[in-house]
Amino acid sequence: MGQDTFLFNATVRDNLLLDKQGLGEAEVNEAVRQAGLQEAVARWPEGLDTLVRQEGGSFSGGERQRIALARALLRDPDVLLLDEVTSALDPASETLVNELVLSLRGRKTVVSVTHRLSAVVDADLIYVFDRGEVVESGTHEQLLGQGGVYARLWEKQQGLRLSKDGMHADVDTAWLARLPFLAGVDAALLDSLSAAFSTQTCREGEAVVREGEEGHTFYIIVRGQFEVTKQTADADERRVATLRDGDYFGEIALMRQVPRTATVRALGPSVLLSMRRETFQRLVSGSTQLQDELSRALERRA
Repeated sequence: MGQDTFLFNATVRDNLLLDKQGLGEAEVNEAVRQAGLQEAVARWPEGLDTLVRQEGGSFSGGERQRIALARALLRDPDVLLLDEVTSALDPASETLVNELVLSLRGRKTVVSVTHRLSAVVDADLIYVFDRGEVVESGTHEQLLGQGGVYARLWEKQQGLRLSKDGMHADVDTAWLARLPFLAGVDAALLDSLSAAFSTQTCREGEAVVREGEEGHTFYIIVRGQFEVTKQTADADERRVATLRDGDYFGEIALMRQVPRTATVRALGPSVLLSMRRETFQRLVSGSTQLQDELSRALERRA
């Protein structure tokens, strides 16, 4: 099951069953429940008999993903391949899917591709890819002990917490202390900065910042995936980077009023922590030396 889901222009039920027309209603409903699709089905006027249009374009990314998961579960495979299966899901649905995958352990072989390391802590074996090559392998504890790529990714994603409903996030002071432009900041100020962040949720396709607009806010990605695009000479957009959990952007805006150099757009339901320039500058205003150090650090980052 991949992150790009194909649906046929038929009913949802037909998309679930395909070649399994002999399955009963109870089996279909159980797969719908396990995939976390029951609330969506209840909202649709025709329920499972709702028509899929535009190859699934009439549904959200999360709904398409859950339909595909339910379809896979109905096939009861011995080997289940999951490619970023939770990328389009909200936090509550993601938790449900992760619990489902864990429940299959010992009964099926599950191969899961993900950038969210909290989802693979209990995996029997983890392979770490870097630029298309396997660079590390082992259990979660073994990989942390190696202090390599996996350990660095784990550190980047730790210290960012999200409530189960996905509506509130916060960040540890230890996580903030690892940011290059906050190196050396005392613990009391880091505590104040940590408390000053606001939680911001994003819909699939929503642009958080746009190229050319004035920058005034710094963002930390708590959950989600974003594309960074730049305009080309013929006014098209070209993707130049992908940002995920633990990445951050917009730090120059904390000290300078400059235009954004790129557009950052959510590729699925996402959660950010944000801080505006005026809030940041108010908190650091007591130390001219600190402001100068931050300015130099941000200049090096630019």
